[in-house]
Amino acid sequence: MPTIKKIEAFGCGSFVWDTDENTPCIRQHALALCLRDHFEEKQGHKVQLFAQDPDYRRIDRQILKGKIAGFKILEDPWGFIEVDEETLVISIAPTAPIRQIVADIARPAMMIWCPVFKPDDPDTAQINPQVPESKCDPSTPRLRELLKGHREHRLTKDPDDFLYAALYIRKPAAGVKGE
Repeated sequence: MPTIKKIEAFGCGSFVWDTDENTPCIRQHALALCLRDHFEEKQGHKVQLFAQDPDYRRIDRQILKGKIAGFKILEDPWGFIEVDEETLVISIAPTAPIRQIVADIARPAMMIWCPVFKPDDPDTAQINPQVPESKCDPSTPRLRELLKGHREHRLTKDPDDFLYAALYIRKPAAGVKGE
């Protein structure tokens, strides 16, 4: 298993909405908190939490930066600059091409995001037509190339649970033990 020293949540949304539309926001931020606690316990070191979303309001920032959550809020492009090989990236159905940017700048240890659609794979051909995958963060050859170095694990088949998200874990480099 790769070492995780940072968890970065991109485009997870604002808590401030007048409808139930903020449920994915709450779930994604809670997922980051749970994963931080897990990796700190298993790896025996602190894991930094970062979040970047242009929709954050002052109350979102106060909640996320609080003592319990402990996120460091970053403005664009600083969240992307922080991504490295010891980062777990969370970005489920963002309204920006997060996967494309990450694919260009780093080889993260892990990523949790919507499955990468593969034209020849019937399982991902029309997995969830409600996800704005093709408009905001499309599956591209460049993204599929990045993921050749990662193992895919589907987290759910329920669209209400993280929109069919998948976990991608970086494969160990040839001759490297411990990943």
